[in-house]
Amino acid sequence: MRKFNKRVVQYLVKGIEYLFVVLWIYAATAKLLDFEAFSIQLGQSPLLSAYAGILVWLVPLSEYVLSTLLLIPKTKTIGLYGSLYLMTAFTTYIIIILNYADFVPCSCGGIL
Repeated sequence: MRKFNKRVVQYLVKGIEYLFVVLWIYAATAKLLDFEAFSIQLGQSPLLSAYAGILVWLVPLSEYVLSTLLLIPKTKTIGLYGSLYLMTAFTTYIIIILNYADFVPCSCGGIL
């Protein structure tokens, strides 16, 4: 029974890794395909407008880097921690924007 549980956990982790890869590649590609809109939305953000110039490149780049880290066996742990960090930052941003901002500048979370 113990081997079964260990195998289930391994498959679950592998599935989470692949879902994150799909999520990060989709999100980064969507941002770059509609780069102008993404840039404008970041510029309109009440929290991020001061950093929009760097974030417009840093966010898609970090999503592609995380995808790559998750696909390489030796770096998948770093990729999972990075994914946790990026998802936490995104979730925090969405909570703050929805609860405290007068204006929601984006349709954040297209795949979600």
